Amino acid sequence: MKPEQPSPATPAKQLRTRLMLILGGLLAGLLVAEIALKISGQPRFYEPHTSPPQFMFGKHIDFETIGYLNKPSSSIRFRYDGDPRDYFGPQNEVSHVTNAIGFRGRPFPFDLDPQGNEILIPKRDQAIRLAFLGDSFTFGEGVHDQDTFAQVTAATLQKRWPDRIVEAANYGVGGYNTIQSFHVLQRWAMKTDPDAVILGFVLNDAEPPIFTPDPVSGRPLRRQLAVEQGRFGTRPPGRLPGTGPPDRLWYRSSITRLVWKFRIQRQQTDGMVAHYRSLYTDTNPSWKTNRAALLAIVKTCQQAQIPCYVVLFPELYELNENYPFKGVHEHIKKTLAGTHATFIDLFPLLADKQAADLWVHPTDHHPNNEVHALVGKTLAERLARDLPQNGAVKDRGK
Repeated sequence: MKPEQPSPATPAKQLRTRLMLILGGLLAGLLVAEIALKISGQPRFYEPHTSPPQFMFGKHIDFETIGYLNKPSSSIRFRYDGDPRDYFGPQNEVSHVTNAIGFRGRPFPFDLDPQGNEILIPKRDQAIRLAFLGDSFTFGEGVHDQDTFAQVTAATLQKRWPDRIVEAANYGVGGYNTIQSFHVLQRWAMKTDPDAVILGFVLNDAEPPIFTPDPVSGRPLRRQLAVEQGRFGTRPPGRLPGTGPPDRLWYRSSITRLVWKFRIQRQQTDGMVAHYRSLYTDTNPSWKTNRAALLAIVKTCQQAQIPCYVVLFPELYELNENYPFKGVHEHIKKTLAGTHATFIDLFPLLADKQAADLWVHPTDHHPNNEVHALVGKTLAERLARDLPQNGAVKDRGK
């Protein structure tokens, strides 16, 4: 008697078996991924750096034009959540040292006398003075004093010209737009007899001022930034960028936290791209006034026969053929076409580098010391061609 043969599986049973195998494989893969993320500590959500008092307002500062300065004679100390690049101090900190006037760095062409009055330090015969204008990129947020591109430029030229004294006056202040840089040029820089003026230009320089006077009290009112208005994408109410997803059971999983992080970053990036593109339209009144200030900086230098350099920083995002602001860069270049200014677009210098490798910190996307070093050396090479050792300006032959 032959043994009974098992009945062949029906198509429905075969389908169920396959689905169970697929589901089991998927669950096993997710479990392995979850464990791997847990072990590696990913995704990591950093807290923003500390925010000590950084700016100064006062009667001696024209609020309608300049608005504010850095806190003078101070060490403005930012402390970061971790040190991924092994660059910060022992407590993950960077100190930004300011002089008596409220700008970064010492020595400086201006100082205060014993009575607190501002005085101009006479220019020595062997000195070459470089005036750097701009916002937090020029100020050098997140990098040590000696690593700002202003100081790197001066130090590089000093090695080239050991018989001269190369001075870098850093007039950069966080949050400045081009209008404020123009007034700083008039109020301080032009009085120092500079041999060259360098404007560090960033795409958000076309925005309105950060601080405006309260119509009733006259006190400074801080404008809500685009990222705070949700124009750079959404985030959970009351949470700062980089501080992680909501504290809910669903987000205890590393996988769901990773998906949340990717989605939020994508929304913020899309919002940032749309915002910066919208700034550089002929209908934007803020761009009109800042464009006029940009041209006024160039004209002021031309009238004084001082070389003027406009150094355009790219947004540190997709520094490749997909860079979304090529049209904006071209627009700024055309604005300066035919003027006295030497336009230096830094995008080719940084192209094809990983943007995240150029950040001060995952929560601070200012250019880090490596970017400042590249920019400083590039500027020094150009200035060495344009400024002979005797300090006289020669034909730059753009």
